[in-house]
Amino acid sequence: MPKSEQTSWVFANVKGGITRAISQIRGIDSVASVTPVTGRFDLVIKLRTNEPNKAFNIVEKIRRVKGVTSTQTGISLQKISNAKKDESEDPIAFALVKV
Repeated sequence: MPKSEQTSWVFANVKGGITRAISQIRGIDSVASVTPVTGRFDLVIKLRTNEPNKAFNIVEKIRRVKGVTSTQTGISLQKISNAKKDESEDPIAFALVKV
């Protein structure tokens, strides 16, 4: 039986060289998107994996990117969508796990 795909979110802070960090993070396997944001974090990174251990390994790779100073990871518990909107809309239910 195939494993279902899991979405995880990595909230990262970057000191200097954010463009370079984004470029390096985008090249990591299973990174679906990297979005610069305002507020507490500098980047929101969307991961798509089929195993929790794989998500952990990807977060470790992200933490090794030059300039990344901290991360916090959220694992999507459930996708809640509005049928009137695009099905690709991001989930709104998160479990925040300090990494």
